[in-house]
Amino acid sequence: MLHPSIPARTVSDLIALAKNEPGKITYATAGIGSGSHLSTELFAAMTGVKFTHVPYRGTGAAQADLIAGHVGMMITTLPSVISAIRGGLLRAVAVTGASRSPLFPELLTIAESGVPGYVAVIHYGMVAPAGTDGVITGRLNAALRDALANEEVRARIADEGGEPLPGPPDRQASDIDEEETKWSALVRKIGLKVE
Repeated sequence: MLHPSIPARTVSDLIALAKNEPGKITYATAGIGSGSHLSTELFAAMTGVKFTHVPYRGTGAAQADLIAGHVGMMITTLPSVISAIRGGLLRAVAVTGASRSPLFPELLTIAESGVPGYVAVIHYGMVAPAGTDGVITGRLNAALRDALANEEVRARIADEGGEPLPGPPDRQASDIDEEETKWSALVRKIGLKVE
């Protein structure tokens, strides 16, 4: 999301602005190490741009300052700012998922906008303690797949900005491993430390 004072209408515009004046565009996050922080840092790393991070103590304060124009941009969930977008208080230029959002199907993904491979989404799933009996995990997985077959459940997850990952437990374990590898590499690259 961009505050309307940022003269960018596309991802390409945003990249060009950020490259022209490194660090001038500020971005709000829900705090250091939050999803909004890491998603923006991933974008910056993949495009070679520099933004200035303004961490907040939670999403609400960050979004309020974005709407007020105290910061220029924020990667956040569409449902949480839908009224601000529709009211012209914020400008959405792309979505971070692998596919377009049903809330704004005209919005390209960041990958479609010229940053191939960029995906930052919320994943939903179930986990159980290591060593849990396969019969139990099989039953849990069957219940999860049944729930995800329900259009209302799928719509709710999509409305929250998530992408469900139906499939067997080993597929979900593989997804968790892929996400851990992706985000831990970024954390190391940007030198993020636990405080």
